[in-house]
Amino acid sequence: MSFIISGAQDTDSLLNRPLPADGGEIRLWRIALDRPSDEVAGFRAGLPDADREAVDRFARADLRRRATVTRAALRHLLGRACGVRPQDVPLRRSAYGKPFLAGPGRPSFSVSHAADLALVAVRARGALGVDVEREEPGRPGEAMARYFLSPVELAVYEGLAPGRRRGLLTRWWTRKEAYAKAVGTGLSLALTSVTLCGEDPPISIPLPGWTMCELPVPSPYIASLAVHGPVEAVFGADWSPT
Repeated sequence: MSFIISGAQDTDSLLNRPLPADGGEIRLWRIALDRPSDEVAGFRAGLPDADREAVDRFARADLRRRATVTRAALRHLLGRACGVRPQDVPLRRSAYGKPFLAGPGRPSFSVSHAADLALVAVRARGALGVDVEREEPGRPGEAMARYFLSPVELAVYEGLAPGRRRGLLTRWWTRKEAYAKAVGTGLSLALTSVTLCGEDPPISIPLPGWTMCELPVPSPYIASLAVHGPVEAVFGADWSPT
């Protein structure tokens, strides 16, 4: 299944074309991580040794399954974007732990997963970040708010009626996490120093040069995308290994 978030209508063919070199087009894939055991075993067999070793560090079987599918899907998609076999995708990590593709002229990408859903976003060049979270009832709202909201955002949040706060923190968290991934510092960024959310009703506050949007994901998931530079279109599809 393909879906259009913004832009032109011919999504199916565009997903199979080379990425436009100006970086103005974003490709997004939703990846279902709950897959049959034989399919997961096949994904594992195709992973490089380093990926299998990383997966095996997880103590729980469900986490190993999700990590296996996420890594296999990421390599499949990046291999298609780079024109190389999945096992030959030159994945590296920065000093902050941000994954990237080694070599000149490689696409930019971001990956995120929560429970049984993962997202991968790719563009030809330029910073981008994606984050997905599963809304969990009973999260400690007050403590979470003070952990990552700026003073402006916290004032807006505390001024809302309790009923309007439900789900809001997760939505705002995904925006900030997507932005932190895009700038490349992850959670080492002082989240309270950046204001991305506010107003009543709560909307995104744009930073100069940045585009942010909420992504279409099934409930109870919430996801956001942050992109630096101009964006002409965002196209998406549910990932299939074939």
